[in-house]
Amino acid sequence: MTDQHFLQNYLDRFRDEHTVTIATGTTCAYLGDERNLREYLLADSIVQALRQEGHVVHYYCFDDDLDPLNYRQLRVAVNKQPDLVEKFEPNCGKPICDIRWPGNPKIAWSQHFEKLFLDRLKKLGCNPNLISVSKLYERGIYAPYVKQVLLQESRIRAFVEENFPTY
Repeated sequence: MTDQHFLQNYLDRFRDEHTVTIATGTTCAYLGDERNLREYLLADSIVQALRQEGHVVHYYCFDDDLDPLNYRQLRVAVNKQPDLVEKFEPNCGKPICDIRWPGNPKIAWSQHFEKLFLDRLKKLGCNPNLISVSKLYERGIYAPYVKQVLLQESRIRAFVEENFPTY
């Protein structure tokens, strides 16, 4: 499938929509590598094509900053420096939004990498609006949905058991 054919599918899909929202996600536990850039650049290509066709497009990238830091991410984040790995290893398992960054204890681990992530994308002409998931939880945005999940627990479990028996 050519890039133009791929983009045409999205143009056709949203032909009658004035406003379109495109969303991606990441975890800013570390800067990551080039393999995960594809997702954001692909989304940005769709955003640009839709805008050229006259759509109002919102492009969001959600940072799953409640994800726990794992050992592999820690090693990459501190450039495998043994002293920093040892110092921050006790933070493995904690949400990255709750860990202070070693270079500036006023900011969270995730905030440090959010800035680097956005700078990296900006150099490639990609400019999503980054949204911190932990901030959405702090502001109570997810509260009605969490409440519904808790109230519908038995129905949800039954659905999962029926439709995904090996889960």
